[in-house]
Amino acid sequence: MPELEKKPPQCFVIQPFDGGVYDRRYKETVKPALEKAGVEPKRADEILGLSPVIEKIESAIAAAPICVAEVSEDNPNVWLELGYALALSRPTVILCEKEKRPKLPFDVQHRSVIFYRTDSASGFEELKQNIIRLVKHELASEQKIRKASVLKPSEVSNVDLKDFEVAILTTVFSFYTSILGGVESWTLENKLEKIGYDGLGLALGITTLQDRGFISSSVELVEDYNNSYDAKVYRISESGIEWIKSNQDALEIKAKPNLKQTEQYVPDDDIPF
Repeated sequence: MPELEKKPPQCFVIQPFDGGVYDRRYKETVKPALEKAGVEPKRADEILGLSPVIEKIESAIAAAPICVAEVSEDNPNVWLELGYALALSRPTVILCEKEKRPKLPFDVQHRSVIFYRTDSASGFEELKQNIIRLVKHELASEQKIRKASVLKPSEVSNVDLKDFEVAILTTVFSFYTSILGGVESWTLENKLEKIGYDGLGLALGITTLQDRGFISSSVELVEDYNNSYDAKVYRISESGIEWIKSNQDALEIKAKPNLKQTEQYVPDDDIPF
């Protein structure tokens, strides 16, 4: 019996569908780039028809391992869907035409943003290449966050750090070999949300780890894909690495199978059109 071909992960594209500029940009630039990045692009109109229902869109976003959002213009549906994706800690690549909106609101400008040009064919080609690189990067970073070690349940009382402190330390360490050599604060927030802690756990954990000299932090200008922003970056210290080495037997180093793996969104039959 032939082996079933593995489907690529879906990428939900948050974008106006206008029968004009944005439809052409999606079909000619965004969609081909996403396919080259190894994901299956889907827009609301492709999944749900021309009169999408918000509950159906939310389900599609929740089912997608990654999203792409076009925010060049103030479209209320786009901002609503983007807010929902970010609330779910879904990796999201934001696209913005630089001539229309040279700067983004503070709460999204530190995210993965591609500012692009539309004044020449080279601008669209650059957009394609940046989408491919950044989508691959975001998926790889999400894997690092998900696989960052946590304490084995049986070892909670045997080490001198709490489980959320260990999660922060190992997540920072997992980005040790990256170009930045560290990790931004919202990535740590994402990791802690995944294991059931809120912002208080993040603040307490960072404070403890810094007091013990296991991590350091600095505010830096991060430049990425025609975008620059100030970000707080955390890096592991030599003593932090030594703690991990000394306590590696207490850590879940091998990632467990993801039993709640994201499923492809399949629309049901009760859509009212």
